[in-house]
Amino acid sequence: MSLETLIQPFRIRVRDRDLSIGFEICEDLWCHDYRRNGQALDTSLLLLEHGAEMIVNLSASPWTYGKNLARDRRVRELKEAAGKKARPFLYVNCVGLQNNGKNLVVFDGGTTAYNQDGLPMLLTQTPFKEELLFLDPQQTGKPALARTEETKISQKCTAILQGLQHVKDLVGADENPRFIVGLSGGVDSALVAALLVRALGPEKVLAVNMPSRFNSSKTIQTAEQVAAKLKLPFAKIPIETLVQANRELLEARDLDQSGRRLSMLDLENLQAKLRGTALLSNLAGKYQALFTNNANKLELALGYTTLYGDLDGALAPIADLTKEEVFAMARHVNEHLFQDEIIPNLLLPDELFRFRPDQIQPSAELKPDQVDPMKFGYHCRLLEALTDFRKKTAEDFMEWYLNGTLAQNLNISEALLVRWGLEKPGLFIADLEWFLKQIQNSVFKRVQAPPVILLSKSAFGYDIR
Repeated sequence: MSLETLIQPFRIRVRDRDLSIGFEICEDLWCHDYRRNGQALDTSLLLLEHGAEMIVNLSASPWTYGKNLARDRRVRELKEAAGKKARPFLYVNCVGLQNNGKNLVVFDGGTTAYNQDGLPMLLTQTPFKEELLFLDPQQTGKPALARTEETKISQKCTAILQGLQHVKDLVGADENPRFIVGLSGGVDSALVAALLVRALGPEKVLAVNMPSRFNSSKTIQTAEQVAAKLKLPFAKIPIETLVQANRELLEARDLDQSGRRLSMLDLENLQAKLRGTALLSNLAGKYQALFTNNANKLELALGYTTLYGDLDGALAPIADLTKEEVFAMARHVNEHLFQDEIIPNLLLPDELFRFRPDQIQPSAELKPDQVDPMKFGYHCRLLEALTDFRKKTAEDFMEWYLNGTLAQNLNISEALLVRWGLEKPGLFIADLEWFLKQIQNSVFKRVQAPPVILLSKSAFGYDIR
């Protein structure tokens, strides 16, 4: 028996009337992305040809930004293929949190009833929340409704909050677990702390600052300020004595008789490992808590993180946000979630990602005068293009550069390219080679990262989802 024959609607009794309903599963809606004998396997069209008076799509579709618009577009495509055969289409999606064996996947619901013109006529009102919608089969000719969408950053913020609120389900707890955040005085850890407080309440969050001799008084004070604003228990645990003790212990052993001593890079990584493995993991054990990984997507992509150090953690709430998005979400959190300067403006750059002398530039603070090597804004957009569903390549970037359309295609300003000196061809090529090499050479770190809350179609986890 052919597949076309097997795909049939069900006859269901509804109010003393037999109704012919076609049922689909999730990706049947995305049929134009797949081919069978060179043609899309359009389950909806087959069901309609076999007499379905209504199509119901039962879905478990993870949320990513723009998902509602993608759903609406797919249903319109089905309508165009069906023509006059088109009938009402009910899209029913789940909410909550699941895992794919590595990352944390959030589901927004987004359940929608579409009329036979393929336009929404009944919508759920609140993303990520369970709702019960009623649709009378006799009243499916309702006019179309306009769908309103929050900003990209607002939607991603809501998705992270929902992910954090469902961690208890993932670990089998009856109530939300406690979290410990390493507050460095930088924007990433400040954002993670603020999101945790918003999602779970300050009673579920502990904060600790772990300075070495390279940490400035300004970043230490900023960490204290963020904790105070969020009303968090806060401790400062200097690590310099631990660093020196470990250095002496390691340099006293000469396994290969080479007289080798710890390099500056070794000492940088030692500081990160003492914070992550020696302190945060054991504090988490002491207080029966989880501790967070505060990395963003750009750091994770480039491997700008230390295994068994700041790459540790139970989950990574912002690891699917570029640094550009981290800055934007920090502003969103201040303005819309707290209506207060929770995350200090000292940490937030201008539109070209420039910092005034009195501000705090992003830095690991693991050696003197250290600043992060990324070209914020530009590298963020390169990464998005490299990891998009329709991935771009080095050849694309070089062609855009030669054609003078790089800024246009990355949706950034020419001024940002000039800000980073990329109007100079030699610097552009050297930077692109460095960027791609760092991504390629950091796979071994990314696959060992904690679970990431997915916000895009191409989050890291099993390297790129």
